Amino acid sequence: MNDSHTPVTAPYRTFAALCVLAGSASGLTGCGPSVAGWTLSYDEGRRVADARQADLFVLYKDHLEAESGRLEDVVKHPTVAPLLAGKVKCLLLTEFEPNRRFVGQYGIDEAPALIVIHPDQTYHARAGPLSVDQAVDFLKNAVPPGREPRLNPRVPRTYEYRWRNIHEDALEEAQRRNRKLLIVYKWWLSGESTELLRRLSKPEVARHFADMVHCILDWDYIPNRRHMARYGIQKVPALVIVHQDGTYHSNVGLHDISGIVRFAVNARAPGRKPGTSTRDRVAPPYRWNRDFDRASALARRQDKNLFVFYYSVFSNESNTMEQRLNRSDVASLFSDTVHCKMDWGAPENREVMARYGVSRVPALVIIRPDGTYHARIGQQEIAGLYRLVQDADRAGLSPAGSANRP
Repeated sequence: MNDSHTPVTAPYRTFAALCVLAGSASGLTGCGPSVAGWTLSYDEGRRVADARQADLFVLYKDHLEAESGRLEDVVKHPTVAPLLAGKVKCLLLTEFEPNRRFVGQYGIDEAPALIVIHPDQTYHARAGPLSVDQAVDFLKNAVPPGREPRLNPRVPRTYEYRWRNIHEDALEEAQRRNRKLLIVYKWWLSGESTELLRRLSKPEVARHFADMVHCILDWDYIPNRRHMARYGIQKVPALVIVHQDGTYHSNVGLHDISGIVRFAVNARAPGRKPGTSTRDRVAPPYRWNRDFDRASALARRQDKNLFVFYYSVFSNESNTMEQRLNRSDVASLFSDTVHCKMDWGAPENREVMARYGVSRVPALVIIRPDGTYHARIGQQEIAGLYRLVQDADRAGLSPAGSANRP
């Protein structure tokens, strides 16, 4: 469908009704993302409006009631529709009970009705049938600030975690965005870890972590144990909230939902200061870039070889290889190269590595300033690493795919 302002037809109303029933059955706060330019979920509408810093315009209707149909036609009238430009449009139907809770926050208890929710979260609302002129007057006067809503914590919402699995990257993002950092420490073979993630996903829990940067670290990956030790954590599952001032609060073990919420609410800065191990105070042997294009450009500017470590956090071979690379005698071999660490979990990284004949982890690639490369796939002993560095003194293969795999 296009984003036209044609009146709602009977087939559409039937679809909308089915959509509400589907949403009710599955526990969603609405149904599919949008129909004809209208979102059918207040949750999605708020997310889009927040991202755009725009008004959220809500048309609340009963799909079987004639006055609702007439108000919808008024909203799509050529005189009214232009006043909705720049607003996020949301169509909510009475059949879905959470919709009734949502509009109740704005003083609406029956359909049809119009609501304009501003970026400052104040609102204007008008219930009952409206003429075209009355709708125009309502929209022209619906400018912030409006009235304060009576928020209902029982309005269900969906929340998304945007998990990062590299501690340094998550910490840097939290600092850049001036947000708290939530760290979930788990193990994929731990039933309690799986249950903790399930409880975190519940809306009544997730809303307390929604504005944080999210990081998930697995016990299997050896470096993560060192990161978590700085927060006094040795066991899984565990939660850590790192505040903007660098202090933290932690919660070890599997707790019930109320316990997790209490932890989130009570974890106010300042907390404890993270510890610093002897190993943390030593300068790291590698300065890993995680963006291949940036690392390549840096290597070209400095006329140096680019050393790529291709790994997966779920690969024991990768973990063993990283431990071997961190040996001081091995790290010295790559001291005069630009370093790039690429995670197999990112599809774009797999595409890049395929150009160098690499299809699995772990793998090591040295790309020379002339563009040719030398690669080793699988675990390498110390002697093999020495030979890789020696081989890189001369031209290698040109990136051409798996046919050129060493």
